[in-house]
Amino acid sequence: MKVLHLASWYPNEKDPYNGDFIQRQLIALSAYLPVTVMYLVKDSNLKKNDFKLSIQNKTHNLEEQLAYYGTVQTGISVIDQYLSFRRYKSLFKRL
Repeated sequence: MKVLHLASWYPNEKDPYNGDFIQRQLIALSAYLPVTVMYLVKDSNLKKNDFKLSIQNKTHNLEEQLAYYGTVQTGISVIDQYLSFRRYKSLFKRL
């Protein structure tokens, strides 16, 4: 049996302490089962259609897939949030 965790909070380059409790739980679980965690992060430093995937192995049974994506900045917050959400959903489906 393998475990796939789709995290809503997880430590990343922009915020290394975000969801560190979840990371510690998955490290403990990986002692018994293979675990893969996927986490998407909006990165304002990336351009509109840029995408950066970082795959790391913390232990031999824990694989972390962190994806950073850029979004459109129109200046209208409601539109920015909507476009960011659409991009988030489509990238999660592709991963």
